[in-house]
Amino acid sequence: MMNSLIEHFTDYLLEDKQLDLAEWCKHLLDKLLESLDIMPQYVVLSLEESRFSVIIWYTKNITPTQETLKKVYLRSLPNELVTYLRTAHENNLQSLISYDFTWLTQAPLHGLWLPILQIEYSPTFIVIFSESSWTENHVQIIQNFWCEAQKYISASYYKIRKNTECLQEIQTLRKQLEALEASQQAMHENAIRFMKVHKQLTDSLQYAKKMQQAILPPERILRDNFEEYFITYLPKDIVSGDFYWFSQVDFTFIAVVDCTGHGVPGAFMSMIGSALLNEIVNAKRVNNPAQILSLLHIGVRNALNQDETQNLDGMDIGLCRLELTESFDLQLTFAGAKNNLYILQDGKINVLKGNRTHIGGISEANLTFDNQVITIQEGDIIYLLTDGLIDNPNEKRQKFGLNKFFDFILTNQHKPLSQQKTILENLVKEHQEKVEQRDDITVIALKP
Repeated sequence: MMNSLIEHFTDYLLEDKQLDLAEWCKHLLDKLLESLDIMPQYVVLSLEESRFSVIIWYTKNITPTQETLKKVYLRSLPNELVTYLRTAHENNLQSLISYDFTWLTQAPLHGLWLPILQIEYSPTFIVIFSESSWTENHVQIIQNFWCEAQKYISASYYKIRKNTECLQEIQTLRKQLEALEASQQAMHENAIRFMKVHKQLTDSLQYAKKMQQAILPPERILRDNFEEYFITYLPKDIVSGDFYWFSQVDFTFIAVVDCTGHGVPGAFMSMIGSALLNEIVNAKRVNNPAQILSLLHIGVRNALNQDETQNLDGMDIGLCRLELTESFDLQLTFAGAKNNLYILQDGKINVLKGNRTHIGGISEANLTFDNQVITIQEGDIIYLLTDGLIDNPNEKRQKFGLNKFFDFILTNQHKPLSQQKTILENLVKEHQEKVEQRDDITVIALKP
């Protein structure tokens, strides 16, 4: 019988997710008492706070009232029973005791007390009530069975509880894994959406780059008009706030322009600047460099409605006009807004400084600029550049600097400009190393 009961007990445990110790001990006893033709009433008592809390399973005819159950406290039990319960609790006894409960219900009621091993947090007893006295034979059978069952219970309970805890932990981990997979799926979907948006933006910027490059003068024009030249044009982003401009209306004009910002905002400004220069020089045929800058300043302020808005955008520019005089000398007239012109002559660098005034922005509506005139000799080299080169930092936050640029000019003055271009761009890379480029870089060198 023990094997069949234990087999049933194991199945019961595997079905019971809560693994209530008292409940499945009572369930085990049900099978035994059924075989003895005993129909019991159970009370499961847990020792807590110096009294017994009561849980009832109702079977057959004995149903103690709630008022009766309230009397089942440790302090109201007879001393003999209290002594047994405390001894059983302190020494983890497995013996049984039968006690007459007629005093509690005013009816024949006999309780058989079975201590449960101290597996739970509080000591627990199962009381089997019967209307007739427990026979010695019944007590002995239950005693022997209970001692054997407790051994199995002690081993199996921990094992099954551990397995249950592992299963619960696995379920928890599975839920966490499902949540993680859902999160990863959401992240993957977001990444795909981001990549699509990124591609759309990149494609748009690449198209904008083609549009911006279309406003730059073709290199063949420089090749047709100058003995030698080089252009170093290094945008920080796909599109640039720098641009260079060329015109041959009445005179030869060339300019290097640095617009506020870089990337898309700078590129918008470059389109505005290029369009204004074309209008002033090519359409209105203004040929005085200083006057061209004054009109460019007015044009930028009007285009951005800077009298009415808080917009402060603008540009820095270095503008050269080249012409042959009546004596066939090549004369250069320069006007600059925060940009200078550098000319290599006879192994020395001459600096023509522009005005320290910005085109557009907070400057007053009408500005005047100064022209500077110099005669260009054979072999002279003209350098126009934006501040992106001079201010370009390295890992130590040291700028490329004007001295390094002058050293580059003097060291390589006898080399072809095409070779100078390569040397300069390598110098920029060596100086910058792993530091991200901070601004757009534009350098133009011309040998008339």
